[in-house]
Amino acid sequence: MKSKHEELSFEQLKRSFDLKGFTYETTETLPQIKGMIGQDRAIRAIEFGLNIDSPGYNIYVAGLSDTGRTSTVERILRELAAKKEPPNDWCYVHNFQDPDQPRRIGLRPDKGRQWQKEMKDLIESLRTEIPKAFETKDYKERSSKISEAYEDQKRQLLSDTEKKVRERGFQIKRTPVGFAPVPLKSDGQPLSEKEFQKLDLEERKQIEENMK
Repeated sequence: MKSKHEELSFEQLKRSFDLKGFTYETTETLPQIKGMIGQDRAIRAIEFGLNIDSPGYNIYVAGLSDTGRTSTVERILRELAAKKEPPNDWCYVHNFQDPDQPRRIGLRPDKGRQWQKEMKDLIESLRTEIPKAFETKDYKERSSKISEAYEDQKRQLLSDTEKKVRERGFQIKRTPVGFAPVPLKSDGQPLSEKEFQKLDLEERKQIEENMK
């Protein structure tokens, strides 16, 4: 039975080109193609999205690898940027009130890196100068005056407290963990634990009540 399909030779299965028709030696000398072949609609969509000058919009570009996605988007961005004023430089700094929300500072174009360098230089300078400031005679004198003022306040507060405590029949005893009230006897001497235990129940209750 004769086949309905014509048999082809291997010469018929390949296509030959006349290289004399090409005016270049290698493809490296050819100008770069703008855009992606057959993706005019995608390019129009990218251009449309980039011209939306409002916050909250994003563009997602998907496709196979090595199809020119990145280079095409970069080219469109460069062409669009060339038509607009240079944008501000945005620098982000620490927010001491809310560390999870950095503060942003807008600077004129090309001033961001300069400001960054100046801040780094300032930090390095402060690391050297601040320790030096703590070693000056003026600092030590002022620090000593502040310490003396606080010591005077502490002594006065302690004296006032001791006076009020003594009026209630106690004295303040310094301990490794702070201060503790100690009941006094009628002669003004501190009452020992042993003496306290010898008191009758009512006297002990009265002392404990006065301690509150």
